[in-house]
Amino acid sequence: EPFGDIKAGKIIQLLAAKKYFNVPEFQFICGQQGQSQSGSPMVAKSLTSRRVRQGAVLYTTKVVPADLDPKTPWMLQELVEAEKDITIVFVRDQLFSFELTRNWFLQDTVDWREVSLDPASNHWPLHPLPDEISRGIFKLMNDLDLQYGRIDMLLANGQYYFLEVNSSDEWGWLDIDGEYGLLEKMLGELSPSTPTYPLPVDRKVRI
Repeated sequence: EPFGDIKAGKIIQLLAAKKYFNVPEFQFICGQQGQSQSGSPMVAKSLTSRRVRQGAVLYTTKVVPADLDPKTPWMLQELVEAEKDITIVFVRDQLFSFELTRNWFLQDTVDWREVSLDPASNHWPLHPLPDEISRGIFKLMNDLDLQYGRIDMLLANGQYYFLEVNSSDEWGWLDIDGEYGLLEKMLGELSPSTPTYPLPVDRKVRI
């Protein structure tokens, strides 16, 4: 959705999601006065989908807060020791949920995007999403006034933890052969014969 990540940015998403999901503790720090004193393991994350510089992105990275450059602003979040990544593609009125087992890449990184995408793209079977989580996603997307998004979660000891909504992100690798209905759903939404749904000019995000 055009400009969805600007109008419903990550901090707004996290605040809105607290009503429905477990949300790892997070903080935004900048300068010596903002230096995190947390002794808990944390990760640094990007606040936007923009590149750090040409050809470079900030992946979710495990950090020691005291080692961070205080002259740079940082988005930090509690590290969740999870067994699976869960990604749910929300397409207007339907959910498509997939999972990725994390044990094969955790020795190198906490972010699966940092490893080769070829093996990662072949490790996403369907995930049976509990009704409570499905209902929460519909409520959250209504609050954010988004018709599309790929919701990232972690599954740890049976508990789901909300991370973010990627409102303009990739989805095709999850259903390359059209086995799960996602490809067909997206083609239907993009078809000229499908009724259009005007994007709201005045987005009303509810936190």
